[in-house]
Amino acid sequence: MLSDLRVLLIGAGTLGCAVARALVGWGVQNITFVDSGVVSPSNPTRQCLYSWKEAMGRNRMKATLAAEELKAINPAINSHGVVFEIPMPDHVVQGVMEKEEMERGVEEKVSRLCDLIDTHDVVFLLTDSRESRWLPSLLCCIARKLCINIALGGDSFLIQRYGLGTEVYAKEGLKQFKSLHTLLSGECTVEEDAMKRDSCYFCSDILSPTDTLTDREIDQLCTTTRIGLTYTASGLAVELLINFLHSKGESSLGVVPNQVMHETRLKCRYE
Repeated sequence: MLSDLRVLLIGAGTLGCAVARALVGWGVQNITFVDSGVVSPSNPTRQCLYSWKEAMGRNRMKATLAAEELKAINPAINSHGVVFEIPMPDHVVQGVMEKEEMERGVEEKVSRLCDLIDTHDVVFLLTDSRESRWLPSLLCCIARKLCINIALGGDSFLIQRYGLGTEVYAKEGLKQFKSLHTLLSGECTVEEDAMKRDSCYFCSDILSPTDTLTDREIDQLCTTTRIGLTYTASGLAVELLINFLHSKGESSLGVVPNQVMHETRLKCRYE
């Protein structure tokens, strides 16, 4: 049942808020937000779970506030907020001086992320950079966990489903093969059948993930888009999930797609 589904939303910004509202509309009652950001005055106009009152204090964390707002909408919802920063390639680990301390801190974050992914059935990647999606993408594929990624562009969006292949889901459902801690320790050998999965966000990308947040123009950021496309992409991503779960990977139109792409073009006329 959808009410038993455990969903992890990595990112509690515009996409995270919109996806959460759509999931609640379908009856999903177990939602966890992961984000390290603070609600700012510019957020409430685009991020539907926050208001001006909370933003003015500049001291409310997005993850915890989003969880509280979902409970206010429906007290039966089991929502939690985890204030957590995803380890990212090509980003400096803040506040660390020694190499040993840095490595220990990264290992602890990876372990925490593994725990979060292990304890949920579905993971949505809704962050504001490519590199913050890299590690969760790899972990979801390793754990054979159903992962849905939404990437936005100036006038386009991309929705991808990967991690759990249709053949394995039809046979075993959402059951996880092994815990991530076991898989990453090298203590077990992953059988070929258990590794059947769709390609991830970075499989066809010839460039390694780098820092896309520093010294970039606003139109170069991956979450800058027309605001209407944000809700369109969020709604389609949730519908993709529901279709996949209800149809065991098959629909009346054939196999549930791995990705949905859309691009809009505005024709402007100046006189």
